[in-house]
Amino acid sequence: TLSKKIIKNYLIDELKYKGLIITDDLKMKAVNLLYGYKRSALKAIEAGNNMIIIGSNYHKVIECINYIKRKLTDEIKNNIEASHKKIINIKKQYNINDNINKKVNIEKYNKEVEELNNNVLKEYKS
Repeated sequence: TLSKKIIKNYLIDELKYKGLIITDDLKMKAVNLLYGYKRSALKAIEAGNNMIIIGSNYHKVIECINYIKRKLTDEIKNNIEASHKKIINIKKQYNINDNINKKVNIEKYNKEVEELNNNVLKEYKS
C-alpha cells in the first residue's frame, strides 16, 4: 500500500510490526495509472515502506531515484535512513552479502518473464 495511514499508523504504530515492509511492483496497472511509478515510489517511502519494487529497466529506476532526490524532504530522508539501517541489520542477522552471482543471467530471465506476461495478456484479451 502507498497509504501512510495503513503502513505507518496501523502496521507499525498500532500492530508494532518490526519486519521489512516491501511494496508490490509499482508498475502494476492500478498504481501506475493512478500515480505513475515515480510518484508511487515517493508515496511508498512517505508511507513507511522499506523496500520498493520497480520491475523496469535500469534507466527508469535511475529516473525514479532522481525524482525522489528532487522531492527530498526531512521526512523522506529520515524514512530512507531508517529503512537503510533496518535492511543492513537484517542482512547482518542473516549473513546476506551483495556479491553478484555471475552464474545467473538475469536478463535472460527478465526476457522470459516479459514473454510470459505478454502471452498471458494475449490470452486474457482474446
